[in-house]
Amino acid sequence: MQSNMRVSVGTVGVFLFLTLSLLAQVGNGIRAIVNRSIVTDFQVYMAAGSAIELLRSRYAGQPEEFRKQARQTFQNALDQLIERRLIVDEFERLQYYIPDAIVEEALRARIRDVYGGDRAAMIKSLQAQGLTLERFRQQIKEQLIVSAMMQKHVGSLVIVSPQKVLKYYESNKDQFRLEERIKLRMIMLDRTVHENPAECIRIATEIVNNLQAGESFSHLASIYNTPGLRIRKGDWGWAQRSELMAGLADVAFSIESGEWSPIIGYAKEEGGYWVFLYNARGDLTLARHYVVESDSKKEIIKGEYSPNSIPVTAPKLPEVVYLVLVEEKQQAGYKPLEEVQAQIEQTLIVEERARLQKRWVDKLRARSFVRYF
Repeated sequence: MQSNMRVSVGTVGVFLFLTLSLLAQVGNGIRAIVNRSIVTDFQVYMAAGSAIELLRSRYAGQPEEFRKQARQTFQNALDQLIERRLIVDEFERLQYYIPDAIVEEALRARIRDVYGGDRAAMIKSLQAQGLTLERFRQQIKEQLIVSAMMQKHVGSLVIVSPQKVLKYYESNKDQFRLEERIKLRMIMLDRTVHENPAECIRIATEIVNNLQAGESFSHLASIYNTPGLRIRKGDWGWAQRSELMAGLADVAFSIESGEWSPIIGYAKEEGGYWVFLYNARGDLTLARHYVVESDSKKEIIKGEYSPNSIPVTAPKLPEVVYLVLVEEKQQAGYKPLEEVQAQIEQTLIVEERARLQKRWVDKLRARSFVRYF
C-alpha cells in the first residue's frame, strides 16, 4: 500500500490538489500533509483550544510569554495529530478492523458520560464546534484505534526492574526531600464563634486557663472551635512550613512537641496582614507585620513591634484568633524508598512508554510522507 512507501513528486502534486480542494470546502489553512490526509489549522486549534484558554488565564498581562507558550502548545497539538494519523494509517495498512458495534458502544458511552445521555445536547455541541455526527464518530473510532495500537506496540513491553527504581531514587533524591513538618491541632475563633473580636480573645484566655488546669486540647477544640474544626477536635494533620500562612508557621514551628502556642491574632490588610501574640491573660506581647509580594506571592515579615511601638495604622483587634498545639515534630529528611517506590515505578513506566512510543512512531514516519506548511 502507498502508506508504507516514499511518495513521488507526481504523487505529491495529487496530494496537494486533493488538499487544496478540501481546503476550499472547509475554509481554513493546511498545517501538514500526512500520506493521503491533511491536518488543518482548524483541527490544530480544536485540539489545542482548552490548553490555550488555560494559558490565556495563566499569562494574563504577559503577552510575550503567552505567545511563546501558545506557539509551543499549537506545535504539540500538531505533532499529536500527525502522530495519530500515522498510527491510523498503520492500522489500515495492516488491514486490522474494529467492529462498528464497538464504535457505537463507545459513542453511547460518550453521550452518557459527557452529555448525560442527551443525544440532542451532543448534536448541538458538535454543531457549535463545526463537527458532524459522522465526523465525531470517526474521531471516536480513531481514538479506539490509537489506544489499541499503543497497547499492542508500547503498553505491553514496559518492565521496570528494582535496580532501575533504586537508581532513579538515588539520582533524584531532591524530589523526595521532606521539609521539617509538625502535626497540629488548632482552635480557631472567629465570627462564627463570637461577633466581637475582643470576646474571641477573652474566650481564648479561658481556653488557656482550662489547658493549664489539665484539660485536653482535643476536648476543648471539640467545644470551642469553629464548626468545621470542632467535629475533628481541631485535628489539622501534618503540615510543612510552606503549607501554612507564614505568620502562623513562624509561631507553630517555634514550639516544641506537646506544647501549645500563645494566643495568636490575625488581621488582614491590603497587601499583607498582621499577627498579634497575647499571653494567657489576654495582654498583647508582640505584633508582626507581614507583606505579600505581588509577583511571587511570598509572605515576608516587614516589622516586629512591642506593644508600645505598634504603628497607629495597624489594626486594633484581630479578625481571627488561634491556639495551636504541636503534637509531634519531624525533622527535614527524605521519604524512604518504600514510601515512594510505586510513584517511581509509575514515572519510569511513563518515561519508557514515551521512549518506545517515539521509537515506534519514528519508524512509521520514516516510511510515510509527512510535509509541514
